[in-house]
Amino acid sequence: MRRLSTEAVRIAILALGVSSIAWGVASIALDPAEAAVTSIATRILLGEKFSAEQMSAVRHLLDTTPSTRVSSSTLDAIAVGRLGLLESDLTSREPQHIDSDRADAQRAVRIALTENPTNSFLWLAEYWLQVAQRNDASAALNLLQMSYWMGPNEAWIAIRRNPLALAAFPALSQDVTEEVVSEFVSLIRSGLYLDAANALAGPGWPIREKLLSRLVQVSESDRRGLARALEAKDLDGYTMLGFSENNERPF
Repeated sequence: MRRLSTEAVRIAILALGVSSIAWGVASIALDPAEAAVTSIATRILLGEKFSAEQMSAVRHLLDTTPSTRVSSSTLDAIAVGRLGLLESDLTSREPQHIDSDRADAQRAVRIALTENPTNSFLWLAEYWLQVAQRNDASAALNLLQMSYWMGPNEAWIAIRRNPLALAAFPALSQDVTEEVVSEFVSLIRSGLYLDAANALAGPGWPIREKLLSRLVQVSESDRRGLARALEAKDLDGYTMLGFSENNERPF
């Protein structure tokens, strides 16, 4: 039951994030193509998986949807759709579309940012694209910093942003590193234990002592939630978080 409730929290946070940007669906009369792109982008942000045939249909939809004379919210949705295609390429390791989809995603994100420069998620997407192409590191870090400036407390973005930021931790300025650590703590407070455990056991492992030292700010129930998630990854979460072996485990 606890695992289900944790996943429900994650879905709720993602849904809240998607609804918070909303792309103006409720207030703008979209034509069918724009409405379809918005629907696809919403499903991508919620983590829905698509088959190869479905992704092919998404590519056709995006290719036939103009990037001019549409709302800025639709431009955001197009960018998310393009990013979804690229992520699908990388996951499936189908190289035939990677170069073209990467270029399309880069173009779509930049167009969307021009119209909506306060979109924290798009700044993060631009950072991810630059890092993937191994472009100038200092310029890419500025993009990550912009994402934090524009949306420092958005859990649905933090799920994606925190692991990327932890991977770049040694190169970040002191004020940004503080935001990264605080964001990690916020993941735990939000009940996103598996996401926090993945970040800690992955890119956050070299600075685990720094991350764990901040958990004095977190309630015991949340620390136990993180401990369970770490145990599921074959890490001794209870010992790492300072619980006695004699403490009754809540599962």
